[in-house]
Amino acid sequence: MDSWRRFREVTQYLPPSHRVFRSSAPNYMGSDDTQRLTSDAVEFLKETDINTIMSFNRFPYSDAELATLSNAGITYRHFPVDDFTSPSLDQLRDAYEFMLDRPGGSGILIHCGYGHGRTGTVVTGLQLHFTRGESPVVSVWPAVNGVETRGQIEVLTSLRDSLKDDQ
Repeated sequence: MDSWRRFREVTQYLPPSHRVFRSSAPNYMGSDDTQRLTSDAVEFLKETDINTIMSFNRFPYSDAELATLSNAGITYRHFPVDDFTSPSLDQLRDAYEFMLDRPGGSGILIHCGYGHGRTGTVVTGLQLHFTRGESPVVSVWPAVNGVETRGQIEVLTSLRDSLKDDQ
Protein backbone atom coordinates (compact mmCIF):
# COMPACT_ATOMS: atom_id res chain seq x y z
CA MET A 1 0.00 0.00 0.00
CA ASP A 2 2.99 2.33 0.29
CA SER A 3 2.67 2.91 -3.45
CA TRP A 4 -0.84 4.33 -3.10
CA ARG A 5 -0.95 7.22 -0.63
CA ARG A 6 -4.23 8.51 0.78
CA PHE A 7 -5.85 5.24 -0.34
CA ARG A 8 -9.40 4.72 0.90
CA GLU A 9 -12.71 3.29 -0.16
CA VAL A 10 -15.59 5.64 -0.95
CA THR A 11 -19.04 4.28 -0.16
CA GLN A 12 -21.27 7.27 0.55
CA TYR A 13 -23.81 8.01 -2.22
CA LEU A 14 -22.40 5.27 -4.47
CA PRO A 15 -24.02 1.94 -5.36
CA PRO A 16 -22.73 -1.21 -3.67
CA SER A 17 -22.52 -2.85 -7.11
CA HIS A 18 -19.23 -1.03 -7.75
CA ARG A 19 -16.52 -0.64 -5.16
CA VAL A 20 -14.85 2.76 -5.57
CA PHE A 21 -11.47 3.68 -4.12
CA ARG A 22 -9.42 6.87 -4.31
CA SER A 23 -5.74 7.59 -3.82
CA SER A 24 -2.68 9.39 -5.06
CA ALA A 25 -0.98 8.35 -8.26
CA PRO A 26 1.31 5.36 -7.73
CA ASN A 27 4.53 6.36 -6.00
CA TYR A 28 3.59 10.04 -6.26
CA MET A 29 6.45 12.36 -5.25
CA GLY A 30 5.04 15.89 -5.58
CA SER A 31 4.14 16.32 -9.25
CA ASP A 32 2.14 14.45 -11.87
CA ASP A 33 5.20 13.31 -13.81
CA THR A 34 6.57 11.40 -10.80
CA GLN A 35 3.93 8.66 -10.93
CA ARG A 36 5.52 5.25 -11.31
CA LEU A 37 3.51 2.05 -11.48
CA THR A 38 5.55 -0.77 -9.95
CA SER A 39 4.86 -4.47 -9.65
CA ASP A 40 4.20 -3.92 -5.91
CA ALA A 41 1.56 -1.29 -6.75
CA VAL A 42 -0.13 -3.67 -9.19
CA GLU A 43 0.03 -6.55 -6.71
CA PHE A 44 -1.73 -4.38 -4.11
CA LEU A 45 -4.50 -3.64 -6.61
CA LYS A 46 -4.94 -7.34 -7.33
CA GLU A 47 -5.03 -8.17 -3.60
CA THR A 48 -7.70 -5.49 -3.12
CA ASP A 49 -9.72 -6.82 -6.09
CA ILE A 50 -9.36 -3.59 -8.03
CA ASN A 51 -9.72 -4.34 -11.72
CA THR A 52 -10.11 -0.81 -13.12
CA ILE A 53 -8.14 2.42 -12.87
CA MET A 54 -9.48 5.81 -13.90
CA SER A 55 -6.57 8.26 -13.94
CA PHE A 56 -7.08 12.02 -14.01
CA ASN A 57 -3.34 12.69 -13.94
CA ARG A 58 -1.91 14.94 -16.62
CA PHE A 59 0.30 12.10 -17.84
CA PRO A 60 -0.74 8.59 -18.92
CA TYR A 61 1.10 5.49 -17.81
CA SER A 62 3.97 4.34 -20.01
CA ASP A 63 3.55 1.52 -22.52
CA ALA A 64 5.42 -0.83 -20.18
CA GLU A 65 3.13 0.11 -17.27
CA LEU A 66 0.06 -0.40 -19.46
CA ALA A 67 1.34 -3.85 -20.42
CA THR A 68 1.82 -4.71 -16.74
CA LEU A 69 -1.77 -3.67 -16.00
CA SER A 70 -3.10 -5.62 -18.97
CA ASN A 71 -1.20 -8.73 -17.89
CA ALA A 72 -2.76 -8.37 -14.44
CA GLY A 73 -6.27 -8.07 -15.92
CA ILE A 74 -6.65 -4.44 -14.87
CA THR A 75 -8.45 -2.04 -17.21
CA TYR A 76 -7.05 1.49 -17.46
CA ARG A 77 -8.73 4.66 -18.66
CA HIS A 78 -6.82 7.93 -18.81
CA PHE A 79 -8.60 11.28 -18.61
CA PRO A 80 -5.85 13.92 -19.01
CA VAL A 81 -6.35 16.85 -16.63
CA ASP A 82 -3.72 19.40 -15.59
CA ASP A 83 -2.97 19.80 -11.88
CA PHE A 84 -5.12 22.35 -10.01
CA THR A 85 -7.68 22.41 -12.83
CA SER A 86 -10.95 20.58 -13.18
CA PRO A 87 -12.07 17.66 -15.25
CA SER A 88 -14.52 18.93 -17.85
CA LEU A 89 -18.23 18.28 -17.64
CA ASP A 90 -17.81 15.81 -20.52
CA GLN A 91 -15.01 13.99 -18.66
CA LEU A 92 -17.21 13.69 -15.55
CA ARG A 93 -20.03 12.27 -17.66
CA ASP A 94 -17.63 9.92 -19.46
CA ALA A 95 -16.25 8.69 -16.12
CA TYR A 96 -19.79 7.93 -14.94
CA GLU A 97 -20.64 6.06 -18.17
CA PHE A 98 -17.32 4.19 -18.02
CA MET A 99 -18.10 3.13 -14.45
CA LEU A 100 -21.56 1.92 -15.46
CA ASP A 101 -20.00 -0.16 -18.24
CA ARG A 102 -17.82 -2.04 -15.75
CA PRO A 103 -19.22 -5.38 -14.56
CA GLY A 104 -20.94 -5.61 -11.21
CA GLY A 105 -18.55 -6.16 -8.34
CA SER A 106 -15.86 -4.13 -10.06
CA GLY A 107 -13.25 -2.49 -7.90
CA ILE A 108 -12.44 0.93 -9.37
CA LEU A 109 -9.53 3.13 -8.34
CA ILE A 110 -9.67 6.85 -9.13
CA HIS A 111 -6.51 8.91 -8.89
CA CYS A 112 -4.90 12.11 -10.13
CA GLY A 113 -1.56 13.15 -8.66
CA TYR A 114 -1.81 13.95 -4.97
CA GLY A 115 -5.27 12.38 -4.68
CA HIS A 116 -7.42 15.37 -3.72
CA GLY A 117 -8.59 18.10 -6.16
CA ARG A 118 -9.16 16.25 -9.43
CA THR A 119 -9.82 12.95 -7.68
CA GLY A 120 -12.26 14.62 -5.29
CA THR A 121 -14.02 16.30 -8.18
CA VAL A 122 -14.52 12.97 -9.96
CA VAL A 123 -15.70 11.22 -6.78
CA THR A 124 -18.16 14.06 -6.15
CA GLY A 125 -19.28 13.91 -9.78
CA LEU A 126 -20.00 10.19 -9.49
CA GLN A 127 -21.93 10.76 -6.26
CA LEU A 128 -23.97 13.51 -7.91
CA HIS A 129 -24.76 11.25 -10.87
CA PHE A 130 -25.97 8.42 -8.66
CA THR A 131 -28.14 10.75 -6.53
CA ARG A 132 -29.40 12.76 -9.54
CA GLY A 133 -27.75 15.89 -8.21
CA GLU A 134 -29.08 15.62 -4.66
CA SER A 135 -25.96 14.59 -2.73
CA PRO A 136 -23.47 15.42 -1.49
CA VAL A 137 -24.30 19.03 -0.68
CA VAL A 138 -21.82 21.67 -1.85
CA SER A 139 -20.60 22.48 1.67
CA VAL A 140 -18.95 19.06 1.98
CA TRP A 141 -17.28 18.94 -1.43
CA PRO A 142 -14.01 20.51 -0.18
CA ALA A 143 -13.97 19.14 3.38
CA VAL A 144 -14.99 15.55 2.69
CA ASN A 145 -13.99 14.93 -0.93
CA GLY A 146 -11.00 17.27 -1.26
CA VAL A 147 -12.39 19.51 -4.02
CA GLU A 148 -9.82 22.33 -4.13
CA THR A 149 -10.45 25.03 -6.71
CA ARG A 150 -13.15 27.42 -7.79
CA GLY A 151 -13.14 25.78 -11.25
CA GLN A 152 -13.75 22.36 -9.70
CA ILE A 153 -16.68 23.73 -7.70
CA GLU A 154 -18.06 25.44 -10.80
CA VAL A 155 -18.00 22.29 -12.95
CA LEU A 156 -19.63 20.29 -10.14
CA THR A 157 -22.30 22.96 -9.71
CA SER A 158 -23.01 22.80 -13.45
CA LEU A 159 -23.22 19.00 -13.27
CA ARG A 160 -25.51 19.10 -10.24
CA ASP A 161 -27.82 21.63 -11.90
CA SER A 162 -27.97 19.69 -15.18
CA LEU A 163 -28.77 16.46 -13.35
CA LYS A 164 -31.60 18.14 -11.44
CA ASP A 165 -32.93 19.70 -14.66
CA ASP A 166 -33.02 16.27 -16.32
CA GLN A 167 -35.49 14.92 -13.75
